[in-house]
Amino acid sequence: MLFKNTLILTLADILKPIFALLLLGYITRTAGADTLGQFNAAISFIFFFETIAAFGLSKIITRQVAVDISQSGEYLTSAAIICMISSLVAVVLIQLLLGVSNYSSEIIWSIQLLAFSLFFHVMTLNLYAIFEGHQRMELKSVLLIGEAIGKTVFGIIALYQGYGLYGLIFAVVVTRILVFCIALVFLFMLGVRPQIGGRHIHLPKLLKDALIFLVIAILSVIYWRTDVLMLSLMRSMTEVGIYTAASRITESINYLCLGFITALFPLIALQYKTATDKFKRQCKMGVYYLFLFAFPTVLGVMILAEPIIKLVYGEGMDASVDCLQILVWSVCFFPLALVFANALTASNNQIKDLWANLSGALLNVALNLLLIPKFGVNGAAIATLISFIVLSLLLYYFARPVIGGLSLFRLLRIPFFAACVMAVFTWWLRELSLLIVIPLSMLVYGLSIYLCGGVKENEKQLIQSLIAKVKQSNGEKDEPI
Repeated sequence: MLFKNTLILTLADILKPIFALLLLGYITRTAGADTLGQFNAAISFIFFFETIAAFGLSKIITRQVAVDISQSGEYLTSAAIICMISSLVAVVLIQLLLGVSNYSSEIIWSIQLLAFSLFFHVMTLNLYAIFEGHQRMELKSVLLIGEAIGKTVFGIIALYQGYGLYGLIFAVVVTRILVFCIALVFLFMLGVRPQIGGRHIHLPKLLKDALIFLVIAILSVIYWRTDVLMLSLMRSMTEVGIYTAASRITESINYLCLGFITALFPLIALQYKTATDKFKRQCKMGVYYLFLFAFPTVLGVMILAEPIIKLVYGEGMDASVDCLQILVWSVCFFPLALVFANALTASNNQIKDLWANLSGALLNVALNLLLIPKFGVNGAAIATLISFIVLSLLLYYFARPVIGGLSLFRLLRIPFFAACVMAVFTWWLRELSLLIVIPLSMLVYGLSIYLCGGVKENEKQLIQSLIAKVKQSNGEKDEPI
């Protein structure tokens, strides 16, 4: 089940950032870094208030529905009531803050238009949480891919027709509303109906439990988005665009880890209550497999940063290369933070997750204030990296009692060595086309992992069975009709 759900969500997490980068690349090529900066400034601003409106409900809904799916309708109704109120509060706060901001009229109008889709977007997140609790990851995957395609296609059409920033924002709003409507249809297909007229017995508990998750989510947004917001207030929109070009590539890499952890969370939430030993093994397995992907990716991007930037954004974005080479190192620590944070949540230790996120967010704000005026986009990248390292180490410290003894050196030494072998090979071929270097580097890395014993016996059997199925399929196709 974990393998299947991971595969399904990974497909979405591969395609979603690809389409996002296609759109960002088109924006850069047709409208320039300034428009890219304005677009990301508006998105980053509204993202903070989307977090307030979402009220930290999705994690709780997934955890509770995974344990008892018969309560799905009640949780859906309670979430809708909470989100209607929180969305209204968020919209009021948006208007108050925009009144005292120094943003241009274009950005203010864009943020106000995005606010129109606030409720639809946060309710879609709650519907995703119900799908996850039902272990129906394919429904979420279809919607995520559809949303990515919709934003990209509508955005490119809007730019091509000359509507600029306003057209891009309108494309996002229309896509979000459409995705919400389709998600509702999927929910009804699962047999989940809102419990209208009931006592809403889960509402008080949701409100109580969600407050911690809400604070954690707000702190997480401060961590991930404060760099863009502070750059937009302290530097030019062109610099925001340069930083966006680099940060979106690292975010796209991190998305690839999210499919695995999203599939893992409902499983460990259930196992913590029923099988503690399995819970601990699954958490350690999560660290291993995510790092297996993350570390070679970091080294590869470090070496190939310049051709990657040119491929995605075209000429004229060379200033993003150094920024990308700094930011990409945060990907190494992302798997650790993901697994440990979810382990704390599954074990009802979310208060420790809160303290870790509070420390990371405060450090990030302080470092941005210190480094952005002097170093610009690179200062923002350094602040993000340092604060994320601290956040990961704190989460590791808090999660160790929950998941048991964990020797990171023993667990990760094989991926580390194999990635270093791959890096030497990649450096040697770095002048060749990315279409040649990347597949060959992946092959070298895979062989290194295999020869060093990084593939366990059950994984070998899985690979052999997949190869056998492919051979059988090919044999059947070759038979005469």
